[in-house]
Amino acid sequence: MPELRAVQALVSELIRATDGVERTLARTDTPHRCELLDLLAATVTSDARLGAVKRLEVYANAYFYRILDCLKEDFSVLLANVGDARFHDLVTAYLLVHPSNHFSMRYVGQRMPQFIAAHASMAAFRSQFPWAADLARLEWALLDAFDAADVPKATRQDFATVDPEEFAELQFFLDPSVQCLELDSRAVRRQRAHGAVEAEDSALESEGGGAPREHVLVWRRDETVRTRPLAPAEARALDCVARGKTFGEICVEVAGLVGEEQAASQVAGWLAAWLEVGCLAKQVV
Repeated sequence: MPELRAVQALVSELIRATDGVERTLARTDTPHRCELLDLLAATVTSDARLGAVKRLEVYANAYFYRILDCLKEDFSVLLANVGDARFHDLVTAYLLVHPSNHFSMRYVGQRMPQFIAAHASMAAFRSQFPWAADLARLEWALLDAFDAADVPKATRQDFATVDPEEFAELQFFLDPSVQCLELDSRAVRRQRAHGAVEAEDSALESEGGGAPREHVLVWRRDETVRTRPLAPAEARALDCVARGKTFGEICVEVAGLVGEEQAASQVAGWLAAWLEVGCLAKQVV
């Protein structure tokens, strides 16, 4: 009887082969192919209806299409915009480079945005859909926001007793669901048009002209993932919070964008708005 580890390695390799079991075996050199076929025959039951290879092919097809269905759910807006055939080809190419390596299907698409953005095999895809990588980034951010840990939210009362002279040294903490993304505006428009999330500004813009970048805030509130556009100055301030900057340091960083005289009041206004919608967390000890 073959060793269990050898059987597991063989079945894993053949089931995950995107070309299918038969084609993968056909490409294997003859001596090694004979060894694999012998191992299959010894571990996979054959009958008059299906041999070992054909039987394993059934599982391989089911494995691929289960992952494909999962990625269709995770990237539903990308699917809607590129079509079934192109999405199928995208997933096939992606799994050749990044096969599933986690026990949970939740993470199978984790590297999809970077794969679309940078992998050599995606050059033609990027040329046809230059906004696709950022759309995938946005969709993955929505998933991460939904699954982010629940932590106590900061409130106005947490800062009500702070001495004004000490406020400049205060640090703030983002809720784990919060992300600030800079994206191709065409990707953002497609997400809003799909109606998959609540967006503060859902007006569609013309596809004409160039492709400016847009800052987008993503966070979860009351079990609902939300988005809204951000001005560059507010995006900079949120980045400062993420980097552990104090109130005074945030004011210095955004002063060049909003003016030195307005910096403190502007940052205070943003903090109040972030507290109101649940973007800030209490300090974790």
